[in-house]
Amino acid sequence: MVLDGDTEYSLLINSRIRDNGHKVGLRISSEGEKKQVIMGGGSGNTFTGDVELSNTYLGLRKGDGVVAIKGNVFVNRSAILTFDSSHQLDRSSVVALKGGRLRFGSWGGDVTQSFKQLTVDSFGIISFGHENKPTAIKKLYLDDLLVRSSGELRVVGWAEGRDFILVKKTSKNLEAALKKMKFEGYDPSKIHLEDYNSEYWMINGAPEPATYGAGLMLAVLGLVRYRRRQKQRFPLRVGRRSVTASI
Repeated sequence: MVLDGDTEYSLLINSRIRDNGHKVGLRISSEGEKKQVIMGGGSGNTFTGDVELSNTYLGLRKGDGVVAIKGNVFVNRSAILTFDSSHQLDRSSVVALKGGRLRFGSWGGDVTQSFKQLTVDSFGIISFGHENKPTAIKKLYLDDLLVRSSGELRVVGWAEGRDFILVKKTSKNLEAALKKMKFEGYDPSKIHLEDYNSEYWMINGAPEPATYGAGLMLAVLGLVRYRRRQKQRFPLRVGRRSVTASI
């Protein structure tokens, strides 16, 4: 499917896509300006082939738990795969970022997605959208996270306690992947694993030193101002003179 310059910005597909006697896959790309394709509707797709995205947005917006893609997804450069609803991929799917982006959309509320493996071949981004609902919980469950030797995975829009990247403790590639991850606004050397439950690790960042420094400076300034106010409000009077107490 090639979307040319005459195609509307958004193409909504509510009908079911099936194999129909042979394995069907999708290759979606845009010529010129990036276009958006949305898979919606209440019926799950049953085609089993792979999906390849190039210079396009693919938004998965079927009902929660209604599978939109059963095969693997290849997200090439300038392409974005967006989850607007929960459980849109088959549990056995693999998503490969080849310069593309995996995005949790801001269209709905809480969104949970789980699939077998996320692979980053060169460069990839996971982004968490919260423009419409800033407190919505976004969770990504993975059996394995693989960032190849020349790859880098960047995480943007992430906030602790609101957004979760969860990887099974049986993952063989997670330890190496951590060294190739960057959380926007966080110190790369402080990315670490925390227990989420008996089955999953939770990947967490830590504020950069500059953030700590700014917070400490604000606290010091606040204390100084507080002391000044206290001095003005509670002077000690000795005889006819007013002596300000130091705290």
